[in-house]
Amino acid sequence: MTCGAKKRDGAPCESQELSKSNGRCRVHGKASAGPGTPEGKARSSVNGELVKMWASLRAD
Repeated sequence: MTCGAKKRDGAPCESQELSKSNGRCRVHGKASAGPGTPEGKARSSVNGELVKMWASLRAD
């Protein structure tokens, strides 16, 4: 079994050393590190506030 993630050149990754948790190799199976730019952090913050707003409206 291979990783299968799409590489930069469009070809599938052929690594056979797969993680048990997500089925990807060590290069393609990492968790997201979150937003890095100030714009991305601002968007993430707004999305979090929207989730809280909708949750409070549903609770009523």
